[in-house]
Amino acid sequence: MLGRLFSLMAVGDSLRVAYWINMVSVTSSAFAVMFTFWSIVMLAQKASPKSTNFSLIIAGFVGALTIAFADSFWFSAVEAETYAMATLFLIVCFWAILKWEKSKSETKGKFWLIFIFYALGLSVGVHPMALLVLPALATIIAFKERKFSWTILVFAIIIGGSGILFLNHVILFGLP
Repeated sequence: MLGRLFSLMAVGDSLRVAYWINMVSVTSSAFAVMFTFWSIVMLAQKASPKSTNFSLIIAGFVGALTIAFADSFWFSAVEAETYAMATLFLIVCFWAILKWEKSKSETKGKFWLIFIFYALGLSVGVHPMALLVLPALATIIAFKERKFSWTILVFAIIIGGSGILFLNHVILFGLP
């Protein structure tokens, strides 16, 4: 559907339709890089709370440029395939998980959880790759109120991995 919307920007010039459909991948990749930057900055703030804003921005900038110029990401960004948009959904879900973990009020927390699962549901229509954030979500849920423990970490990763297997094999491909 997004490809159709972008193809309308050709304004009747059928020679420009392919160009505009490729722009779906280009804009998805650009937004994926932007959300990667924001995620890295949030993770760096959490890992090193005494860091200066300048060093956090540099860390995010380097990480975002690294993903932007990675070979596989670059080639997904310049062709009309599902992988650029799937990567966008993956990183948006991860960014939303970090925003949920950071939220203080219960209302904002519920909003972010609903947004995460809504984005995961939408992402399956593009590619099931965004389900890979489920172990990260399970781990962050497990440690939001508790102190670190290897047992809880392993249990959370197993729960998240089981969620991926269940949703992918049973719900997405088993039921239909």
